[in-house]
Amino acid sequence: MDCKKCNSSNTKIRDKQRELYLCNDCGRHFNANSYKLRGLIIDNKKWCNQCNSSKSIDEFYEAIDKGEKRLKSSCKQCCLEKQLLTKYRKYNLSKEEFDNLLISSDYKCNICSCNFKELPYLTILSKLFIDHCHQTGKVRGLLCGKCNSCIGLANDNIDILQKAIIYLNK
Repeated sequence: MDCKKCNSSNTKIRDKQRELYLCNDCGRHFNANSYKLRGLIIDNKKWCNQCNSSKSIDEFYEAIDKGEKRLKSSCKQCCLEKQLLTKYRKYNLSKEEFDNLLISSDYKCNICSCNFKELPYLTILSKLFIDHCHQTGKVRGLLCGKCNSCIGLANDNIDILQKAIIYLNK
């Protein structure tokens, strides 16, 4: 049998239950209980350390580590959920408070009213931005990327935005 990691033919079995064959180089740090954590790709599947399940390698983002391409240790779904959790914490919101903001805005941007209702929940979360006052930190609502950038580029300055409106009305 060939090594499951590098395809070398000089192998010995490391895990009889899973019939996992590795060469001496790849097996040097192998531990039958921790192979999942080492990023081994077996039969085009990889272990996600976050949700503790085996998934297709298509479900993992690529990363560059010390000049070498590798797959991240968490699947795409878990990576997105982790990003969103960080997003909630940044504004001291719970998931329920964020969901209430989403429902109260009818799944629309609070400025341009572009609709996010038909999108999958995690896509909505990644495309909507939590707008907040930079002085007080108070959350104002949810905006699409364009509207969030517009307000941000105007430095949340009402005078600049009013001048922009006057300019656009010319």
